[in-house]
Amino acid sequence: MYEEKLETIKERIRTSRMRPERKTEVLHLLDELAREIEVLPSTSRGEADRLVEIANRSTRAAIDDSENYPLKELEASVKEFEIRYPNLVRIVNRICMMFANLGV
Repeated sequence: MYEEKLETIKERIRTSRMRPERKTEVLHLLDELAREIEVLPSTSRGEADRLVEIANRSTRAAIDDSENYPLKELEASVKEFEIRYPNLVRIVNRICMMFANLGV
């Protein structure tokens, strides 16, 4: 499931009005995220799918200038992973910070 969601997020980024260098940076982070999810134990894949779904909704809302993006929900989910999967959390936090720096 996460592969499809990540591809959806990537397509939104590719077709967005972000600056090209910012697009490249976000796409690189999404590739890193995919690699981290791939090495998760199968018991954690459901949690990872949930994280990707929240990231998908956040990305869609950020690009569409919606007021209803679930960044708080994303942050709470990330905290659950923080101790067990520090690299995955680092990548998701970087993505969130990038959106925050864009004013999202």
